[in-house]
Amino acid sequence: WHCFGRSLDLGYVQKQHVFVSADAVFYLRLLRVKTAEEQGFTLVPDKDFLTCPLFTMSVALAMQKAPYPQLLDQLPALAPQFVEALDPGAPLHELLAADPASLQIAVVPSAAPPSLDGKRGDEGVHTHVNRLLKQITGPAGALLGLTSHSFQRGGAQHANGDDGFAAQWSFDRGAWDMTKINKAFAYITNTAREDRTMARVLSGWRADHSPSVMDIDEIDHTTREHLEHLQALLYSSCTGLKDSRLNVSSKVCSSLIAHLVRYYHHVKALAPEAPIAMRVEECMAAAGITTADMLAWSVALSEAATPPALEHERNEKKPGSCTGNEHLLAVIEELITSNRAMDARLTRSTQT
Repeated sequence: WHCFGRSLDLGYVQKQHVFVSADAVFYLRLLRVKTAEEQGFTLVPDKDFLTCPLFTMSVALAMQKAPYPQLLDQLPALAPQFVEALDPGAPLHELLAADPASLQIAVVPSAAPPSLDGKRGDEGVHTHVNRLLKQITGPAGALLGLTSHSFQRGGAQHANGDDGFAAQWSFDRGAWDMTKINKAFAYITNTAREDRTMARVLSGWRADHSPSVMDIDEIDHTTREHLEHLQALLYSSCTGLKDSRLNVSSKVCSSLIAHLVRYYHHVKALAPEAPIAMRVEECMAAAGITTADMLAWSVALSEAATPPALEHERNEKKPGSCTGNEHLLAVIEELITSNRAMDARLTRSTQT
């Protein structure tokens, strides 16, 4: 639903494919089975906890009984099909007589012709930037290598992240003529702006709303210590392991535990004997957390996750503000008062 994908696409989702950006946006990288294309998607909290992707993910990780590289351990692991190389010593008549489907062989690729392109003499600005990025990514602790692909493309994508930005402005800024419009669209489409808007609509929000992703780092220190202990117990199968493929980042776990605590009382009211409810209660008892504290934290997180009102909604709630028919009535009354004043002036002028 949220990724517009097939059910098999979820089989390739690894725990390392889930992360939270610096601006508190939840991302999921998905590998398409049919096209073998990797895509990044934005996930936002849903208005209904039963269809909330973040709550579903928090429940799935909390119910894992053993470390597993896949995000969803109940799905079968999809192993790629490897074929054996052709044996040069195999008799030709046996290969011709055998069933092609039973051979499971691959044609040996021919050697690629040597490239005739000459080596570039001068290094461009991108080479210099990439060299600087390699020097700073290590001390900064970045796990993935960062490279500069195109300043034109990066600038267009960054500007397109603003909701009030029009595509035509990017065309003018980049001096793209009509023959390169397709290239311009390739630069600015499928970026964060369109993806985040689509994620809001799929989660039940309006396109101009800004739902926030909850995090336990924003609450007080005492409560955060209790929730971190509960988080370590619930997500013991995906945190603190030596194999990095089995771990989920601490930022993701901090966000998922916040959504799990927020909707805890909804789960208890809907199904008190549900496996996830029993799992949370076991970890609560081990962490020394009472049900009253859990409910209080749930209410506090729900209030903190309420999105701010939009500008037009705030204007409607202002006392004394005129909207709709009230505004028209105010204009009509002002015109009537003005006409009466003009009539009075005309009467005085004719009398004199």
